[in-house]
Amino acid sequence: MISSAFTKKANANSDAMAIAGLSAVGIDTEKTLKTKSGVTPIRRLIKYQKSNGQFRWLVGSNSGSLQMATQQATYAMEQYRNLKLKKRLNF
Repeated sequence: MISSAFTKKANANSDAMAIAGLSAVGIDTEKTLKTKSGVTPIRRLIKYQKSNGQFRWLVGSNSGSLQMATQQATYAMEQYRNLKLKKRLNF
């Protein structure tokens, strides 16, 4: 569970940015990070997704910015996809 300065609760934005950052440097979070119950970061992030495709900031709540949570979750998924496709950006 990752928390931010705004809440001590796990949230989609923090999880998404952790996935994106680790993926960007070549760390496959699905192979290296799992909870005690075996849940991977990507699977945990997907738990924030609503039936219409948007992502919640907090599980089970529509408070907070759905737009930002959706944007960051999409970015994280794209970074992870690029890692799996071996597409790393060189700056």
